[in-house]
Amino acid sequence: MTQRPSFDEYCEQHHIQPGEYGAAFAAYLHEVSGWDGDIEQVESAGATSTAPRSELQVEPTDDDEREQGE
Repeated sequence: MTQRPSFDEYCEQHHIQPGEYGAAFAAYLHEVSGWDGDIEQVESAGATSTAPRSELQVEPTDDDEREQGE
């Protein structure tokens, strides 16, 4: 089995700069996974409902409220 480089090693090998990390990480995942871009439905083992999950509700913290009032 061939050992895959870490993301840091990948960046060093390809001379990737910090501003390029987002796109580089996507390219790194593609390289190490071999994903071909095709997608398919994945069923969870033991799933009992196909209803969509409700959206996450985020309550502001005291810090958030102070920032908005400034």
